[in-house]
Amino acid sequence: ACGATPCAPLLIVLGQAAVSTPFEAIASGAAFSITGFLSPVIIWLAISRLLAKQMHREILQWIKWFQFGCYVLLAGISLYTIIIYKL
Repeated sequence: ACGATPCAPLLIVLGQAAVSTPFEAIASGAAFSITGFLSPVIIWLAISRLLAKQMHREILQWIKWFQFGCYVLLAGISLYTIIIYKL
């Protein structure tokens, strides 16, 4: 039942749209839907940017070891494939 009822800002926009012209109602509905979509995206981008900067500072020393491990794993898989399939 929580998701079945509209939020208070949507009720206000619906009430305003009911008493305005069709063009104004469409414009206000479009503005509400665009801002309803963009505001969480902007907040998500800001938070992810901050987290990415902090993570980069924390894991900078481990990046070289991770790359080395990936190279060793790739070389190991290649050698294993060569040995098993006798290419």
